[in-house]
Amino acid sequence: MKNYLIVSNRTTQPDKGLYEDPKSWGPDFVGFDGFCDMSSKTLSPLCSTQDVDGCVDMDETGAEGGAKIRKRTTVARRSVDKEHKTYKMVSKWGGDKQ
Repeated sequence: MKNYLIVSNRTTQPDKGLYEDPKSWGPDFVGFDGFCDMSSKTLSPLCSTQDVDGCVDMDETGAEGGAKIRKRTTVARRSVDKEHKTYKMVSKWGGDKQ
């Protein structure tokens, strides 16, 4: 599951319940709440909605069907977008592309 990402544009599907539940497992998830890293059980905001240190952007311009998550960090007053995770497969829920 570590090479698989789910992207949802459904606003009725809260991400918080996914990463907080100790019994939850599965692929990482991008939704309206942000990016759920299921291996570390953390939620990072999307840079498109919250331009803050630690926010993430999704890049789907790589290999066919894949995606990269880039995490923004600030070092000495400079913002750097660094590759955080790479996925070979992306599944989109809810119709339109996010």
